[in-house]
Amino acid sequence: MTTIGIRWRNVGGRLKRIESGPNGAVWGVDKKGKIFTRAGVSRRNPLGSRWVHINGQLSSVTVGCTGVFGVSRNNVVWKYGGKLKQSCICK
Repeated sequence: MTTIGIRWRNVGGRLKRIESGPNGAVWGVDKKGKIFTRAGVSRRNPLGSRWVHINGQLSSVTVGCTGVFGVSRNNVVWKYGGKLKQSCICK
């Protein structure tokens, strides 16, 4: 698949929503509301190495310099409380 002259590469997984932050963090939610983050993302390996399941259920996520936020199926907003390994570069 090619779009606007840029090649797309399949990184595996099945998600209904995906978000990438300024620090390289990639998070997504599947059709059942399961939450995933992409491990191993770096400048040398921008595709990462695997999807890691995060406990909880959300309908969407967003990633920014202040952390990862999500919205549950009943429209409650949550902030991820775990450690983020990537350092933020948007300061």
